[in-house]
Amino acid sequence: MSGEEAHHKLKGSKSLGSIRTAKKYDLIDLGDGFKALTSGEDHVDGEVYRVTKAILSTIDEWEESVYERELIELEDGSRAYAYIL
Repeated sequence: MSGEEAHHKLKGSKSLGSIRTAKKYDLIDLGDGFKALTSGEDHVDGEVYRVTKAILSTIDEWEESVYERELIELEDGSRAYAYIL
């Protein structure tokens, strides 16, 4: 999200705006300012971006050491990729 440590990796991507997940996720605090999306029972607010394959590959390298990229359901019924713990 904007202001987060790796947000600069989205440089050149188009922001599609703010979103809210379906009510089946939680955002947990891992400490040291790191948060993680997990399966749960609540909505999580976030942002969605249109990214190129090259940018997605860069983000995968950064995120997939801890998280897995999965399609998640959004509140409006659409789906988007997110990194899940």
